[in-house]
Amino acid sequence: MSSMSLDAFRSPGDKKQYRVFTLPNGLEALVIHRDVDATRRSEDDEVEPEEEPEQHPPQRRASHVGDYETDSESDDDDDDASDDDGSDSVNKSSSHLAAACLTVGVGSMADPDNLRGLAHYLEHMLFMGSAKYPDENEFEAFLSTHGGYSNGTTECESTRYLFEVAPRHLRQALDMFAQFFVAPLFKEEAMERELLAIESEFHRAMQNDFVRLQQVQCETASPTSRFNSFSWGNMESLKTVPEQQGINVRDTMISFFHKYYAAHRMKLCVIGEDSLDDLETWVRESFDALPKRDVGDTEVPRFAPPFGQVAGQKPTLVRILPVRKTHAMHLYWPLPPLMPCYRQKPWEYLSHAMGHEGKASLSTILKDRLWATEVFVGISDSDAYEFGSFGCLFEVNVSLTKLGLAHWEEVGALIFQVIRYLCAEELRPWMFNELRAASEMNFQFHDEPYALSLCRRLSELMQRRYGVDRADLLRYDVVQGKFDPQMTRSMLEWMTPENTRVLLLSHAFADDADGDDWQSERWIGVKYSRSAIAAKTLEQWKEPITDVSLSYPEPNPFMPESFAILPLPDQDDPSCESLDPDIEPKLVLTTGMSKLWFKRDIKFRVPKMNANFLLCLPSLTTSVRNYMHAKIYLRLIYEALQHVQYQAYLANLSFDMSVRDLDIELTFSGFNDKLPTLIHSVIRALLETEIDGATFTLVRDEMLKEYRNLHLKPSVKARYMRLLLLERTTFSIEDKMRVLSETSADAVRQFKDEVLWQCQASLWSLIHGNVSRDDAIALLRSVEDQVDTYTVRFSPTSPQRPHTTALPLTTNGLLLRDESEHDEETNSVVEVYYQIGRGSFEDYTYAELLQQIMAEPLFHELRTQQQLGYEVYCMVRETHGVLGFSVSVQSASHSTGEIALRIDEFLHETFWLFLQNLSAEVFQKHLESVKRMKTREDATLSEETDRYWEEVHSRRLAFRFDEPFVEALVQCTPDGLMDRYAKWLLTANDVGASKDDAQVRKLRVHVVGKNSKQALIESLVPNEHTPLIIDNVREYKAALQCCCHHHHHHHHPHHRHHK
Repeated sequence: MSSMSLDAFRSPGDKKQYRVFTLPNGLEALVIHRDVDATRRSEDDEVEPEEEPEQHPPQRRASHVGDYETDSESDDDDDDASDDDGSDSVNKSSSHLAAACLTVGVGSMADPDNLRGLAHYLEHMLFMGSAKYPDENEFEAFLSTHGGYSNGTTECESTRYLFEVAPRHLRQALDMFAQFFVAPLFKEEAMERELLAIESEFHRAMQNDFVRLQQVQCETASPTSRFNSFSWGNMESLKTVPEQQGINVRDTMISFFHKYYAAHRMKLCVIGEDSLDDLETWVRESFDALPKRDVGDTEVPRFAPPFGQVAGQKPTLVRILPVRKTHAMHLYWPLPPLMPCYRQKPWEYLSHAMGHEGKASLSTILKDRLWATEVFVGISDSDAYEFGSFGCLFEVNVSLTKLGLAHWEEVGALIFQVIRYLCAEELRPWMFNELRAASEMNFQFHDEPYALSLCRRLSELMQRRYGVDRADLLRYDVVQGKFDPQMTRSMLEWMTPENTRVLLLSHAFADDADGDDWQSERWIGVKYSRSAIAAKTLEQWKEPITDVSLSYPEPNPFMPESFAILPLPDQDDPSCESLDPDIEPKLVLTTGMSKLWFKRDIKFRVPKMNANFLLCLPSLTTSVRNYMHAKIYLRLIYEALQHVQYQAYLANLSFDMSVRDLDIELTFSGFNDKLPTLIHSVIRALLETEIDGATFTLVRDEMLKEYRNLHLKPSVKARYMRLLLLERTTFSIEDKMRVLSETSADAVRQFKDEVLWQCQASLWSLIHGNVSRDDAIALLRSVEDQVDTYTVRFSPTSPQRPHTTALPLTTNGLLLRDESEHDEETNSVVEVYYQIGRGSFEDYTYAELLQQIMAEPLFHELRTQQQLGYEVYCMVRETHGVLGFSVSVQSASHSTGEIALRIDEFLHETFWLFLQNLSAEVFQKHLESVKRMKTREDATLSEETDRYWEEVHSRRLAFRFDEPFVEALVQCTPDGLMDRYAKWLLTANDVGASKDDAQVRKLRVHVVGKNSKQALIESLVPNEHTPLIIDNVREYKAALQCCCHHHHHHHHPHHRHHK
């Protein structure tokens, strides 16, 4: 096939160039050239990824249910952390890296019955060295040195391999990457170690309810269905079972590789700053070596649903005992494959018609009856378990209340009433047109995607089973064409009581789960029961409900009508804004109440704006009662705004409200034409929402459930324990839950009327985007007018920032230790935190360098070589202006005591020796990586806003921090790094200690899995090396000093992990 340009199909603002071509061996590749301003091109062409707790370069996170959880720390509201079942986020700094993703058209559904998890195991092994590059960490070390990392993901029907790297090192990285597939080694000793990694990953996932539900779905699917699988793999499925059956796993893996990893099943996407011709040449020279294999193609889409009528299953009810405190109901209908319908996307129309949150909607009726708190409807076309060549699963997911659980059959009846309503009513073309307009609008003015995200998405869509015309590749997410109601009607025909499956999850099933009709799922041990749905229930679901009035959504009032971009300022008019795109926001208004920082965008030139507001209310910090009442009140407002939020979301507008540190934070983003309308709606609700007793009970109970679930993940609990000691004003989760349990609707009303708005407060704001200075000022004044009618005393003064506890100097450190929340938790977490203090710019730069240099050897030593745990990473931390550095390990195979000693050994011996032997050349490469990351341009308007807002929120107002940071960075030396390392991390017990009596500010946090190996650190070391164990955090913290704020704060760079 000759090459094809996709440039004609780009969105208007997309300046990248696209070329797709096929190699003689059958591999199809898409290369993307991203142009860079000449002013940004420099010899220091490297960048370090910003690290997140669940995604740490160079760690590979290989998870075949997609990346099922993200758990980022933020310095937003500490207690609102959650584990989201979402796609893996790509770090912000990725925007100017080169990237590649190769997707192979085979996944875990091809596992042999007697080797479950083989596809996932293979994915791990391809990272472990090739004939040309035999060292196991050679690729990872290369990427890490040049600001990149790699990852792999095994899905149901595809497997992804991806990496990112500084652009000028793309050619070399592609050659190393291609060798994964040309000549992998499958070394025996590496196989043994990676099997331990697979086992650790499996244990990490075991307590995740999303994974557990999915595995029950797999086990209860039709025995002949490809769905009937165990895609994770573990020690039992990949070692014990094959050994019992005399299977050679390595030989079977190599056969699997040769059978399925044929070039014609591979789709490669590469993005870089070099020309398309160069990128194509590099792809050809690297991947031409892949042999052309004439193997049969198994990618024949055929409708083979896992359950339902076609699968020969009766309507089934499955009850599942979850880990979390929750009640939920999932209704599924298996549908034929919908991939050929990608232009119309009938599932989106149906999702909108059934899931809207307007009057007389399913969501509103269920909430009015106090049966549900949330309703999600639809199909995720990025979830391989819902959208595949075997068919699709359309789902209604209802978050139930305890009352709703008792009425689950009536909930089901209401859902079928909605389906009947849609079948009886004429389908609405205007709804389709609105969805099409919104998707076209998003396509026309979308933010520049991160390189790795773009490669990952496009290489997946290139897979044959999607059937995407190459002219539609870039426009896949756009709804296209004239409304074809028959596509939607065809879906509705499958959505009958006879073709349904219902899953009920509830912790209330705990007392029943030992009954004879309950069983344990084969691999994870999930307790569940399965039965036919009663005939009378099915009859109830077929009967019309006469006392329920339903309606379609209303036309969306937030759909933008104007996309005009403001003309560039007149250079000769002194009253106009600057033409410098990098100029910092200006303080354009100070009133008795407010401060407004403003910047008009002339860089991204999109019809969007962001407006952020900070209501500084000292009353929130005076007591845990006030703090929690504010949180409840905000949740009640959210509940009142559900319909507004849903409509805004469809029009690509968004808002968020939270209690952040000591303030109420409101953030708004989207098309500037309708954003002021949304802002006034939300502010009005903030001030005027009446507190309804029934809704209060619903929200309060939901919040209590969330708090009970909050620390189920050991890593989240470890973070909470650390911050409980470090943050002066943090309230304990026990105190928060006590207030929630004891409070009432009347008490929250009283707080709103007599406390919340009755204190000296201020309003700080930032408006940034396609908006003039006058319009920004007018917007703020109108918000002021709204707020002013409800408040008593406002002041432009800023309240005190939160403070951080100063840890004492010790030789052995402090120890905070607690058990995991869940009895079956096999994972333990150890975090070692070193407090550096209110550092200088030099300290910040050395800390960033330390993270950059340590990340890969830490991962290689503790994860790859020692197999200490699946999660291994280091991180620079900043807690309210106080600098720190931490190393964290999560493990299901070692005790906390063993982990702690191994971390100490690495920090005090292995890495100290590594630093001593670090060449000046390698040090300089790492320095350049940090330098580029800190000086990179923002990729999107929102990214730039977030950076500015962090400065406003923290009261630093250092909008141009990069210049002094880089000045300090270029002065860094290997000796300077070793001096600080010794001072910050080494004590008198260590070889490289800075002085004979050296002590450090060290905190160990241990979360001991209740079902894990038990060996405490004090049982493994002599008494003189035992850390000081803190039994009562509140008492101990009260006796410590505070790292108080100076009047002039040290300004820090923004790409750091707060808290």
